[in-house]
Amino acid sequence: MISLKTKNFNLMILYSIMFLILVWLCYIFPYTGDDWAWGSSVGLERLSSWFENYNGRYAGNLAVLILTRCRFVKAIFEAICLTGIVYLIVPKRQNRFFNTVVCFLLIAAIPKFLMRQTIVWTSGFSNYTIPVVLVLIYLRYCYSLLESGDPPGNNKFSTSVAMLLFAFVSALFMEHVTIYMLFMGAAIVIYTFYKYRKVYTAYLSYFIGVAIGAAYMFSNGAYRLIASDADECKYRTIAQGSGLVSRAIENYFKVIGKELFLSNFILNICIFFAVVSLFWKYREQIKASRFRMIAIFSTIMVEAACVYSFVANIFMIFLRKNIGSIHFDGIITLLFCFCLILFCFSAVFDRTLKKKLIFLVFSIAIMTGPLLAVTPLQSRCFFPTYVLFCYFVIECFGILKMKKQMPIVALIALFLALFNLFRIYIPIYQVDIQRVDNVQAAANSGRTEAELSHFPHENYLWMAMPDLGPMWEERYKLFYDIPLNVKLKEIDYKEK
Repeated sequence: MISLKTKNFNLMILYSIMFLILVWLCYIFPYTGDDWAWGSSVGLERLSSWFENYNGRYAGNLAVLILTRCRFVKAIFEAICLTGIVYLIVPKRQNRFFNTVVCFLLIAAIPKFLMRQTIVWTSGFSNYTIPVVLVLIYLRYCYSLLESGDPPGNNKFSTSVAMLLFAFVSALFMEHVTIYMLFMGAAIVIYTFYKYRKVYTAYLSYFIGVAIGAAYMFSNGAYRLIASDADECKYRTIAQGSGLVSRAIENYFKVIGKELFLSNFILNICIFFAVVSLFWKYREQIKASRFRMIAIFSTIMVEAACVYSFVANIFMIFLRKNIGSIHFDGIITLLFCFCLILFCFSAVFDRTLKKKLIFLVFSIAIMTGPLLAVTPLQSRCFFPTYVLFCYFVIECFGILKMKKQMPIVALIALFLALFNLFRIYIPIYQVDIQRVDNVQAAANSGRTEAELSHFPHENYLWMAMPDLGPMWEERYKLFYDIPLNVKLKEIDYKEK
């Protein structure tokens, strides 16, 4: 038998190694796209007007202003957040080492389009990843409600004030996450009052803080301009009235049907095994249950959807071909989500686990709801739902008996995923440093034209080149302190 002390030591070593690896990885991610604006005088101009008519993501904007000004600070902070996500998700129960490895694997194997917009891209990280960490912190605080049914019971004034401030800041990052926080905060206050006939000030303070934060966020003039279709950016819109239904259908089938579920290759494999394992664990109870047909049907449908996702991703990776239409993919995603809810209700007989899984699935639904009405709708909007699906998998694995070789298998998979990331991003980092040096050298020598090389593996970066017009080229020059009169000439990447 391995002692608890030894297990904790192994876990501490794992977290330490992964933190250092993540620091290295986050350091070599280049600044791209809007990072050039935030890290230059453009970002300071936005700050001087307190982001008037820009957006209400005040905390996210301040975060990116800081992270784009020091690469090492960025690397440390991002590694803390990513490690924190794993720590906050993995429960302190059996299989903890295995679950921690799996959770790091799911972060390392995040889909390409999602990763490049929420982890690699500093602007995306600031607005989409940080609020997920803050949501998980509050969920961990409320964990006892689902774990034992008992609230923390902390009604101290200092705790309530801290919770209000924490909630206020948490609400100033991403609009649909803020809306989810409102629903979650209200639901917890109502649940505890209904069950205990008592108002817990810490929970109430969180809800009030989120409500104040949401009001402050949406008071920014940008949302009024978007609602009246007068936004100067033009690409940001929100559907209203009769157009809401058509926008919801379009968003769902064009984006949500794929990004919410089908694109999550490795995650869906884990969901497959989690659902199969739970069905096998509870097979005797299912056999005796009056809902056994629903349990069997929902299990088969969830597994079939996961298999379809696996096949679809294989076709896309190796043949660059979609095997289904966007409408068929959307139907598969809808069927998966519906049957996953049925599975939780009919096939999970551990009451604590059932409450957690149902809470997570409905959280995913609420987080997705606002996305039906807005544009642009990009992969980055689905990082919160991706993490909640990871949470779902880890909760399932937490009550299962694992064979001794499973942690080794998971470690090998994690090593391969990390190796793949470094294989991609080390050459990108080398070219990033080299091309900036070349442009600055050309400027220093008095030349008015400088070559700007494309990156290798450029589809793993978001807006890697300042080729969308003179505005982006100017921001790139401001960020790297390149004279504005120097003309940038794009050249193809040439491998040495």
